Amino acid sequence: MAIVDPRINDYINNSAAFATLVLNHLRKVIHTACSEIKETISGAFPNCEYEGKPKLEVRNAKRIKQLQHCF
Repeated sequence: MAIVDPRINDYINNSAAFATLVLNHLRKVIHTACSEIKETISGAFPNCEYEGKPKLEVRNAKRIKQLQHCF
């Protein structure tokens, strides 16, 4: 069962519109892939922990000045 943190909802809801869509999708994918992931906040940013160890930190950008793709 997914262990969600309501503070993550606040973080996502306070993000830019484009980031909200991406963050909600990413959250769904993460919990679908591993239902034992635990959400938490660490250093003011959402983190995902597995077996008590941090596995992923998520940050958003409120404003993008330039988008670059590296191939």
